[in-house]
Amino acid sequence: MAADGLDTWQIAVVKETSEGRASIDLLDHQGGMVKTIFEPGRTWALTWSADGQRLAFMSDRDVSGQPQGDKVDDPFYQPPGHLFVINLIDRMRTKITDGPSKGWLPRLSPDGRQVAFLSDRNSSGDLYMSPTQQPLVTRLTVDKNWPLEGALWFSSSELMLNSFVDDTLQVFRMNVIDQVSRRVELDAPPHSKAGYLAVSHDRKQLAFVIRDRELDTKTGVINPQLYVVALNDGHRRRLTFDDSVSYSPSWSPDDQWIAFLREVETKDGPRASLYVIRGDGQYERIVATSVTSSPSWLTNKNVLVYTASVEQYSGLFMFDMDSGTVTRIGDHHANYQGPTTREGLAR
Repeated sequence: MAADGLDTWQIAVVKETSEGRASIDLLDHQGGMVKTIFEPGRTWALTWSADGQRLAFMSDRDVSGQPQGDKVDDPFYQPPGHLFVINLIDRMRTKITDGPSKGWLPRLSPDGRQVAFLSDRNSSGDLYMSPTQQPLVTRLTVDKNWPLEGALWFSSSELMLNSFVDDTLQVFRMNVIDQVSRRVELDAPPHSKAGYLAVSHDRKQLAFVIRDRELDTKTGVINPQLYVVALNDGHRRRLTFDDSVSYSPSWSPDDQWIAFLREVETKDGPRASLYVIRGDGQYERIVATSVTSSPSWLTNKNVLVYTASVEQYSGLFMFDMDSGTVTRIGDHHANYQGPTTREGLAR
């Protein structure tokens, strides 16, 4: 077993045993167990600060009944709940949301000092921010401008989010200090929806998905595709041309590869498969089928961590880009969900 400490913690994942006992497991870069943190109730939507000291997560702890709209048949759905931040060094836990309001889609800032999240506390889903050490919540968006997918941190003082302008879902960068936003030029068609944002580690490129709703209406097929745009000059290139739904891109630590999910039809209905493609659109390859979580890259290694259905379990896996090998890690008789890594520490 690896020594317990920040340098060895690389993967955080929610684990549920066949007896129904749930925990947050911390693993090393080889998938070996380092630490287990038991939390009462269900836990999901883990997000890790780049410094490795804090985890934010959603929980149904102190929530009356089940979170509303819990889609148990959709492994990618993240229901609302209460938001917590835990300091992994001293195990101090801060509850960010309380009362009847719920939160979802948390994201920790790179320095671990702030957490951004969506909440319904004003009767509509808006983006909020709070310090991680105490619940001092600030509202960042208002009513119709709330982002569908929460937000990601471009830096410790700037968020990137998508928001509707008229009927087009566009992308913005928001300074959290003065809350001033500016649009990111994507050259997207009118009436389209841009989402599933992923910024490269060097902060020069944005991977995202565009759904052209007018084209969908004409063809009768929902067909979101994966694109990359250079943030300095707005040059855009399309990466996927398949007649399937592409989503959830993630950059490798060296910014050469993008992992993404593609929805494919099977005899049991639509399932997600994991693919990788080079940032220039070359050398697409499939990694795994029946995937049950978005992929996450290990820090400074071209190694993907993900979950996929195997037998009656949602197993935990690692894919090594260099060797092309897939390794199943963790407890083979447990269900895993939502692995997250310290990939933000790479740069």
